[in-house]
Amino acid sequence: MNRLQFEKSPYLLQHKSNPVDWYPWGSEALEKAVKEDKPILLSIGYSSCHWCHVMEQESFTDPLVAEYMNHHFINIKLDREERPDLDKIYMDAVVSISGSGGWPLNCFLLPDKKPFYGGTYFPPSPRHQRPSWSQILQHIVRIFKEKRVEVEEQAGRLIRYVSNASSTLLEVASKDHDLATDAGVKIFQHLKNRFDRSNGGFGGAPKFPSTMTLKFLLDHYFYTGQLQGLQHVISSLEHMARGGIFDQIGGGFARYTTDTAWRIPHFEKMLYDNALFMSLYSQAFKISPGPILKKVVSQSATWLTRDMKSSVGGYYSAMDADSEHVEGKYYVWDYNEIKKLLNSEDFKLFESVYDIHPEGNWADPSHTGGAPINILWVRNEFEDELTYCSKRLQSVHEELLKQRDTRIAPLKDTKIITAWNALLCMGWFDAYDAFGTKDFLQEAVSILTYFEEIALVEERYLHQYESEIPAMLDDLAYGILAFLYGYRSTGNKGYLSKARQLAKHVMHHYYLPAQKSFRYSVSTHDLVAEVNDLYDNTMPSASGAMAYNLVYLGRVLSIDDWELLGNELITDLRGAIIRYPDSLSHWASLTISQDIGWMEVKSSAEADIDSIRSLYLPSPILHFLEEKNADISLCHQFSCEMPVNSIQEFRSLLDKHYHLDEER
Repeated sequence: MNRLQFEKSPYLLQHKSNPVDWYPWGSEALEKAVKEDKPILLSIGYSSCHWCHVMEQESFTDPLVAEYMNHHFINIKLDREERPDLDKIYMDAVVSISGSGGWPLNCFLLPDKKPFYGGTYFPPSPRHQRPSWSQILQHIVRIFKEKRVEVEEQAGRLIRYVSNASSTLLEVASKDHDLATDAGVKIFQHLKNRFDRSNGGFGGAPKFPSTMTLKFLLDHYFYTGQLQGLQHVISSLEHMARGGIFDQIGGGFARYTTDTAWRIPHFEKMLYDNALFMSLYSQAFKISPGPILKKVVSQSATWLTRDMKSSVGGYYSAMDADSEHVEGKYYVWDYNEIKKLLNSEDFKLFESVYDIHPEGNWADPSHTGGAPINILWVRNEFEDELTYCSKRLQSVHEELLKQRDTRIAPLKDTKIITAWNALLCMGWFDAYDAFGTKDFLQEAVSILTYFEEIALVEERYLHQYESEIPAMLDDLAYGILAFLYGYRSTGNKGYLSKARQLAKHVMHHYYLPAQKSFRYSVSTHDLVAEVNDLYDNTMPSASGAMAYNLVYLGRVLSIDDWELLGNELITDLRGAIIRYPDSLSHWASLTISQDIGWMEVKSSAEADIDSIRSLYLPSPILHFLEEKNADISLCHQFSCEMPVNSIQEFRSLLDKHYHLDEER
């Protein structure tokens, strides 16, 4: 019996008709595994995961494969977005086995939940130097029966590895005393060596946006005036904006590209990616205003409010890559289809901007029928930014969008995840600060209202809407940040009080004083290892976010213990941050801010708050004073400047101390 039909997760419901006897993660399946002494097959994915769909269609719908799985295994399906704590444990285990991870994540467990083997996608027959899924299943059955002792020893080693992952990183950090100085210089040099100077970004294909690494380069430019870093950020952002990774018609970014030039996207759209992009493009605009950066924020904002906003104030988590079982079908175009939709003048304009051809610009074997296919990206030779950002081209986009809306749309994952909404809330505030658009402020405030009334109600902190799963560390850490952003942008001290309340909860329930670290999850009853979140992966480290939160709240509220701990958490990782900045990019930004001396800006409600917000300030601690005056004070580099009376004088202070004058 397939029990997924009773679940709410869109990902689990996608598998409700499989002939596999799927269980959701829970006591029924786990107790059955112990009682029958069977290995557990834990298959983890998410609704917009293309290769999850592929494996389902190839293997999990096959009656013979399902029969074998049902006979020999307790089969559990897990939505990684519902239980990221479990996903972290078993992903770490698989990475330690194979050197790489991803989804679908297929992990084999002992009846006591300890992992002993795993991998990602397995084809129905051997290919691409991968064994077939059936071969893997048969291998697991054989070693479970014939080599049980060795299997249990392997499981023990994996659990020790997973449990010690954070302490190993801290140990590396503590030994790297030779790296303790000149953090900013060393990190910048490391990243500079990885610049893709032709296409922007870092490294080769497949190519991910690396938003946090680009944010570090913005911070580094602010502090040092290193123009090369800023140029690389702007070049990267413009290349991505012109590429297929950006939905040229509807707005919003895909997860990553399969090529180096940002042209061939893996078409799913994730809320957290677009939240981080909203922040990054807005922040870059503050330093280097340009029409392309503004266009991206505007189009993405339209997509978010049009397609992703729920009726309760939060935003949905993702849009699938596939529609009608074909990746990207919703987004690609036939040349003649576009030609028929537009008048000759508009078509001539569109063809001049985008690299479309009668024979298509993309050949993909998954698109059957041999029809010519075009992904929309900007021609390499097209340099006219004003035309690309023009209202006329926008109206052409609207015509094509109407046509695209008649197609069968990809599945939308309607989970409302607290952490991802907090990131988006910060993105809305960043966009409001950069552009002054009141609608952006309203969207940010609506998310904070959703938190205050539904998701982050005192003593009822939830990971997602309409679920009793307790909040993970990132839900709370990003939530605190979102309220601090709200305080910075509005001066509303109620937001500061809410941030303090959430921080007290984190310190009481998630902080481990003996280890001087944070647990990622309080749902420890079904975890085989303690979970933490030190690395910056697709999102900033929740522990890193908490470090900044503690410094900010400690400084503003005069809670010395919090400020001290926040600084210690950053310092303790310093060696690892310098050695592995690609994996610790958000930590790297915190490190250089700490080295310079945290920037604290003190003002009153009567000061020119809007102008202060419009300035680029890395990791600022903005503090609104009770005094009724228009003074603005800058404390930095371990000292405070004399208060100034105007935003012009404040800007002059920044130019004087942070090497921005010659580049502006």
